[in-house]
Amino acid sequence: MHNIYPAGFSRFSWLSKMLGIIFLICHVSHADAQQKKTAVNSTTQTVKKQPYWVNAMDDPDANYYKAVSDFNAFWKNKIRPIEEDELFETGGEKDREEALRERKQGKLRNSDAAVIYAFEYKRFMHWKNDAEHLVKPDGHIKSVEDRLKEWEQLQENARLKTRKPAPGNTNLN
Repeated sequence: MHNIYPAGFSRFSWLSKMLGIIFLICHVSHADAQQKKTAVNSTTQTVKKQPYWVNAMDDPDANYYKAVSDFNAFWKNKIRPIEEDELFETGGEKDREEALRERKQGKLRNSDAAVIYAFEYKRFMHWKNDAEHLVKPDGHIKSVEDRLKEWEQLQENARLKTRKPAPGNTNLN
C-alpha cells in the first residue's frame, strides 16, 4: 500500500499537526476580529472614567479617607448590591433569600450602579476592612516595606522583653 502522508509522518502525527495548524489559524483570526471590534467600539462610544474609589484599591499611593469618602458619596441615594451578611441573615431560608433578592434586584436596571459596580462594591468593602488598620495619619496606606519594618521592630521588642539576664548579671548587653 502506498503511503499518502509526507515523508517521516505517520497518519496520527500528520493529523495532529494539521489540527494544530487549523486551531492556530482559527484562534488568530478570532483574536484579530475581537481586536477590530474593540477598536470600532472605542471610536463610537465614549469611555466612562472609573470612580476614584474603584481605582484606589489598586493604587499604592491612594488616600484611604478620600477613597472612603468618594465611595460613600457615590453610593448616596443609590440601591447597593446585596452583601453576603444580608444573605447570611436569611438563615438559608430560600423564601427570605428570594424576598431579599426581589426587594433589591427587582428595582434594578442593567444601567444601575448596583449592577454595573456590584463586583467593585464588594471588593471595595473587603479592601476597606483590610486596609483600615494600615492607614497612616495622612490617609495613605502603609507600604509593604513599612509593614515589614514595623513587624521587624515588634519582633525585636518581643525578643528583648523575653531575654533574661544571667544569674547575678543585671546588664542585658
